[in-house]
Amino acid sequence: MSRARLALGALILVAATAVLTYAATVNVYVQRLETRLDAFGEVADHPVFRRLLDVIGYVRRFYVEEVPLDQLLEGAVDGVLQSLDDPYTVYYDAEAYESFEISLTGEYEGIGVVVTTVDEYVVVQTPFPGSPGATTYPDNHDGVSPPGLRAGDRILEVDGVSVVGMPVERAASLIRGPRGTTVRLTVERPVEGAPPQVLYFTIRRQSIEIPTVQQADMVTPRIGYLWLTQFTPDTPGQVREALKRLRDQGARAIILDLRNNPGGDLSASVQVASQFVPAGPVVHVERRGGERETYSARGGGLGLPLVVLINGGTASASEIVAGAIQDYGSGTLLGEQTFGKGSVQTVYTWEDRQGRAAVKVTTARYLTPKERSIHAVGLTPDVEVPGTPEQQGDPQRDPQLRRAIELLEQRLGG
Repeated sequence: MSRARLALGALILVAATAVLTYAATVNVYVQRLETRLDAFGEVADHPVFRRLLDVIGYVRRFYVEEVPLDQLLEGAVDGVLQSLDDPYTVYYDAEAYESFEISLTGEYEGIGVVVTTVDEYVVVQTPFPGSPGATTYPDNHDGVSPPGLRAGDRILEVDGVSVVGMPVERAASLIRGPRGTTVRLTVERPVEGAPPQVLYFTIRRQSIEIPTVQQADMVTPRIGYLWLTQFTPDTPGQVREALKRLRDQGARAIILDLRNNPGGDLSASVQVASQFVPAGPVVHVERRGGERETYSARGGGLGLPLVVLINGGTASASEIVAGAIQDYGSGTLLGEQTFGKGSVQTVYTWEDRQGRAAVKVTTARYLTPKERSIHAVGLTPDVEVPGTPEQQGDPQRDPQLRRAIELLEQRLGG
């Protein structure tokens, strides 16, 4: 009997056993069986697949050290996804999946930064305000620069281990750890017109609670300031309450701060956008083959002059909100070019004798209401104001916020 038939028989047996064992979720396993059989039909007789089997066989029989089969197969799975050259499509083994679940809970122990992948580098996307990652001075600081990691910093090493080329989830798991312990980061910070600056941070981990509405205050007697740090299911209600409170305090214009906001829940972003734009499309989600789903605002809008602060850390769901506001002309985008994360991921999970695992796959891209694709491009501000604030949310030490106030004061006539 050929290897292909043997493998097919084994595959069917495993899938059938799973269906019988987990009868309560039979539909899930039937669908998974169909997916496996479809894939097997495509690859079983492909010469490269036979080559893969040969390679595994050679390594198992002749490699200088014995290699667990689990390690080889997990590596093969990871290699399939790496061939897509998509940093957002990744495989989570049992350990990585545990770290991924932690990132969804809103609470964990670590240093309080969001990291992402840019080319082969693990890059800081958002340091949470007040977290150890945002408030710790580098070991070799100059005594003048403000503390903390910044959006755009490249993390080269974690406790002496190089993370260049490492999947971002694995690097994040190295950075996280029990509160009270320390982690040492080697960081490369881009410097305009000069070589990158290499910094060393020794950061003490703490319990981190990921915030949503970081600040909602009156920055002048007529202008309210609302700072969002991410999008969770609770965010729309918190934004609604904050806007009402600012109106009650006399706000005649609003500044919405989405700088260093890495995004989050798609539905939450649509509900938040609905509070700033009129009725109509907020985002178009486009899948393979041109299939499209449109998420719309119910209407109402803000009805007040609006400035939205953006920068290179504004990504994903926060770009959905900013893009809708820009397309409808409901407000002015001020700051710097956004990150350009315009894709949608779906997580598929399973649990077997190897433990829980998952694969996160890019299944769609999103377009703004005017059908602009921002993936790998980002949103261009209507008013460009570069610079990193010494203290975000402080008009005296935040030049972008200060410029937004000036712009709104002009519109209000005074």
